[in-house]
Amino acid sequence: MKPKIILVSEEGYANNIPHFMIPCDYGTAVGNAGGLPLVALDATHPHVYESLGDGLLLTGGTDLHYGRYGDVYAKGEALPSTLSLSREAFEFELCRLFLQTGKPIFGIGRGLQVLNAVLGGTLHHHIDNHRRTDENGVFGYIEHPLTITTTGALSTLLPNEVNSCHHQAIKELGNGLIAIATAGDVVEAAAHETLPAFGVQWHPQHEESGNALFSYFVSLCKEGVR
Repeated sequence: MKPKIILVSEEGYANNIPHFMIPCDYGTAVGNAGGLPLVALDATHPHVYESLGDGLLLTGGTDLHYGRYGDVYAKGEALPSTLSLSREAFEFELCRLFLQTGKPIFGIGRGLQVLNAVLGGTLHHHIDNHRRTDENGVFGYIEHPLTITTTGALSTLLPNEVNSCHHQAIKELGNGLIAIATAGDVVEAAAHETLPAFGVQWHPQHEESGNALFSYFVSLCKEGVR
């Protein structure tokens, strides 16, 4: 039986109609790795989704609200580009539930930041040189090398270089999290010391080299298939 992987979508508008939206490549990557992706749409029943799911994939997206990690705005700072506070609340509760039950969690981009914040960590509001901006203000990816900082099964699956597009990053690691890869002084990948929870700051679903990470995640989820 395929392990069931829970994902949460972004909320937004298309043609002035409210939509749930999630890039297809997350589900494709989960499916190719042998999992069954299930998108959670009803934020009022996080416990039901936790009971259904064998793993949680925390996907990328917009900035977390500073209040989610106990921080405040500083004078002159831009507001975070948060689109959906209800998505944040739903993801935080799902993450807490999956951590409590010890089920696997894989955080991607913003998802790593969610995992870190739920565990009591903080974020830099803004960092430079991890995304580019063209003359029209459109964000793009920047390729840079990784430095692997630990040994272990997960560290062997990480590529030598990644394409990043982010301006927020881990500041203080959450309880139980350790950095497993960095780019300069920026944490690019982290994992929990005892729980099957980890995340990366880049987007492995875009790269062939990321297949190994999804396979590793789904293999962890298979261990709990009922």
